[in-house]
Amino acid sequence: MERNRHFERLASCLFLVIILIAQYFIISKFWCLFADYSDASFNQFIRNFHMSGFDPITYDVITRWHEGYDILRHPLLAAMMYPLYLLNQALWTITGCNCVQLICGTLLTICGFWSVMFVYRTMAEEMHLGRWYALVLSLFFLGFAYVIVSIIVPDHFCLSMFCLTLTVYLSARKINRNRYFSALETALLFGITAGITLTNGAMVLFAVLVVNGRRFWDWRFLLKGIVAPMVVLVVAVGSQQCLSAELREKDGGLVAQQMKWTKESTKKMQVVHENFFGESIQLHRKNVLGDVLRDRPVIVEYNWAVQKYLVYLLEVLLVVGLLLALSKSRLGLILSGVLVFNLLLHIVFGFGINEVYIMTAHWAFVVPLALANILMLGNRYVRWAMLLMVIAFTIYLYLYHGYLLHRYLIWPLVK
Repeated sequence: MERNRHFERLASCLFLVIILIAQYFIISKFWCLFADYSDASFNQFIRNFHMSGFDPITYDVITRWHEGYDILRHPLLAAMMYPLYLLNQALWTITGCNCVQLICGTLLTICGFWSVMFVYRTMAEEMHLGRWYALVLSLFFLGFAYVIVSIIVPDHFCLSMFCLTLTVYLSARKINRNRYFSALETALLFGITAGITLTNGAMVLFAVLVVNGRRFWDWRFLLKGIVAPMVVLVVAVGSQQCLSAELREKDGGLVAQQMKWTKESTKKMQVVHENFFGESIQLHRKNVLGDVLRDRPVIVEYNWAVQKYLVYLLEVLLVVGLLLALSKSRLGLILSGVLVFNLLLHIVFGFGINEVYIMTAHWAFVVPLALANILMLGNRYVRWAMLLMVIAFTIYLYLYHGYLLHRYLIWPLVK
């Protein structure tokens, strides 16, 4: 056990170094605009911040606190940022510098780091996968395009990833130990996760249902663990002035815009391959981190044929891994439910389908956890072939994304 903990500390240092390097480049790119902060410098930041469909709302909320998020989709997120706003105000008074990037970067680093650690621990401790295998798959996960991007952009996705990976890790522990989620644990997990992004609360409830079974339907558990946090969310939404008629119309327009591709798109399978599984894992060289609301076509194809085949291969391995997981443990049902929920929400119902890759943090952890089941097969030739393939894919992702992101983030600012 002590040797495993020593190995975990070494692995955690590796994860942290990778995340800090990525954080350094995005903070250094915009530091000059926030260190000597003004309305003009913030406007220049907005003109230069082009990271797919991600919004830098968190920077603005921590700088000058307000309900900047869509209250219906992120009911508690602004309130969660309020202590960070107070911290920034204190540091601003002491240093004379707007430290929002450092504060936000620290929050994202912590959430991103522990997201990877929860994935690692789920494989190493709960799935009993070899620690070297778990390390390789964790690095593979951290190399996904929109996992590392979610960790560095000042948006809410990294926070959601932290909550969801924590839920999966706790679920695996409870399944292995024949324990159940208490009402308090459920209320906290569901309330915080749904408070950050409302739809993600459904995945938490599904995980609790799978773990608790019939106990989930006990009226006292439902009242304390689910109804109580729902009341808090409703009160939080109702107490915001953002529920004015004008903002409701604005929100309705936003939802309609995000849903419009449901009717317009006739190539959903192409969206699934190129965007949901493709762009999420490996960036397209054309229109790197482009925004569909500005200049990026919804469908961008890969330059190299091998990149397409890698996506197809990953899709096949993901299905195989989930089938193996379903045959072994209830954890497989949770992982499958997370993936199916996201496919239904974004592909079938079309919510945000035109930029579905920015939702990667909500489901990408399913991939390494599913592939872990293939590495646990008894046939050593299959194991070694799988391991070598994952190592090669991981090295490629770090070199490929390292080059693209470094080149993108050192590009000079425009006036």
